[in-house]
Amino acid sequence: MRRLAFLGLLGMMLALATVSPTLAWSQSKVTLSTTIMCSSSATGPWSTCPSSIAAGTYIEDVATLVLSGVLPPGTYGTISFGLYDGSPSGSCGTSCKPPSSGLISGTSSSCPVTGGTVTGSSTKFTCYSNEIQLLSPAFSGSTTYTWYDSYSGYSKGNYNYPQTYICDETFTVTFPPLTTTILGSSSSSGPWSTCPSTITFGTYIKDEATLVLSGKVTSKETINFGLYDGKSSGNCGTQCTPPKGVSPTFTSSCSVYGTTTGSPPHQMTTFVCYSGVVQVLSPTFSGATQYTWYVSSGPYSVCDESFTTSTYPPPKLPEFPLGMALTLALALPGLLFIRSRYSPLSLRA
Repeated sequence: MRRLAFLGLLGMMLALATVSPTLAWSQSKVTLSTTIMCSSSATGPWSTCPSSIAAGTYIEDVATLVLSGVLPPGTYGTISFGLYDGSPSGSCGTSCKPPSSGLISGTSSSCPVTGGTVTGSSTKFTCYSNEIQLLSPAFSGSTTYTWYDSYSGYSKGNYNYPQTYICDETFTVTFPPLTTTILGSSSSSGPWSTCPSTITFGTYIKDEATLVLSGKVTSKETINFGLYDGKSSGNCGTQCTPPKGVSPTFTSSCSVYGTTTGSPPHQMTTFVCYSGVVQVLSPTFSGATQYTWYVSSGPYSVCDESFTTSTYPPPKLPEFPLGMALTLALALPGLLFIRSRYSPLSLRA
C-alpha cells in the first residue's frame, strides 16, 4: 500500500513537471549583474567605465537580470539603484548591504523588470539607472564610491524569485588639478568665447586656467602663463615642460584667492585665473605655425594647449561693380554692331 502511494505521488510530480516546465527546480534561480557605463555627454554614446573616472564624466549603471524559466509578458518586480559615498559592507548576494551611510543625493532611481527577452530556458531583463555627472562638491578625488543595486524579488502563483543584491561596483573620481581653455574675441575687451584649433590673424586671445585643490585653502595661488612658438615637450602633469630652446613670445601671471565649496571630506577650493591679452598679429605670429600655451602653478602644469594661425583672408572685391563692368565689356561689341546695323546711313544703303 505504501509502495502504491509513493508511486502515485511520484507520478503526480512527474506529470506536474511535464505540464508546467516553469515549476522545475530552476524556477527560483536569479542572476543579477551590473556594469558602470561612461560618457562625455548625458545622451551618450556610452562605454564601459575604468576603475578611476575623470571628473565631469556622465555615468549610469546598467543591470542585467536573468530569471530562470520562459516567462510570459509581464512585470516581475523592480530593480533599484543607489550611489553611495564609501565602500560596501557585507557580501554580495542575499546578504549584501549598502554602505552604512552616505547615499549621494539625487542618485536613487529604479525601473520595472519588464520587456524581457527569452534566451533558452531563461528570460533576460535590462534596467538602467539615471544618468549622473561626477562634479564637485558631491564627488572628490580621495573617496571610493559604490553602486548598490537590488532586485526586489517576485512571488506570485508558480513564480518565486528571491531578492538579490549587488554592492561590489566601486570606483574613484580623478580631478585634474589644473585645466585651461583658450578664449578669443574680436576686441581686447571681449566678449570672449572658446577658440577653435585654428585662430585667424587679428583675433585677441587669452588663456583661462582653473586650479582645483582639495580642502579649504585660504591663501592666494599664483598661476603663470607663457605662449611659445612650437610644440610642447614632455608629458603634462607634474613633468610637463615648455618647448625646448625657445623663448616665450608672451608671458603673464596672476594671483587670486579661491572659492571653497562642500564640506569634509568633499571640500574643494577652486581658483580661476586669466592670462594677459595678446593679439595674433605678424611678425610675432605667422601662418601655418603651431603655438603652445604653457601654464603652471606650483607642481602642476599644462602644456598640451596648442593652436595654429591662419593667414589673413584675401581682400574681398566688390561684386556688383565688377559684375557690371564685365557685363558691359561683353555687351559693348554687340551694342556697337546693332547701332551700326540700324543707323540711318546703313538703312539708306
